[in-house]
Amino acid sequence: MDYFERMRQLLPGAGALVADTSKRIVAGKLVLEITSTLREALATEIDIEGERVTPDNALTQLVARALATEAIDEVEHFVSFLENEVWPWVIEIGGTRSWAAGSALSRATEVTQKLTTMLHFERQLLDVCESVHIEKG
Repeated sequence: MDYFERMRQLLPGAGALVADTSKRIVAGKLVLEITSTLREALATEIDIEGERVTPDNALTQLVARALATEAIDEVEHFVSFLENEVWPWVIEIGGTRSWAAGSALSRATEVTQKLTTMLHFERQLLDVCESVHIEKG
């Protein structure tokens, strides 16, 4: 399953996952960092208040922000790599009359299709991130 799709499915229950320190979250670096920070903050909150007062939906909103940032950064990094490394190579090789040219153009088509799929899943993930509001639930 695509990472963006997995995170999209995980997001609605992210607050409960963050609050449950026995659960291991498999995610990207930024999401893991916010999870760790939030878990520390919740432990401090319990020490001070005697109980947890931060609702799951507030935690989910913070995870959604981190996830959206991570998704945008990942796509930007990938597109930058394509623009700076792959496309110049494809244009150079693709302009020749060789078997390598056909292969380069074929690979470029595959990468473009994968980018389209990635952007589709990213859009769905960002839509879910955007729909998370602290006023909900």
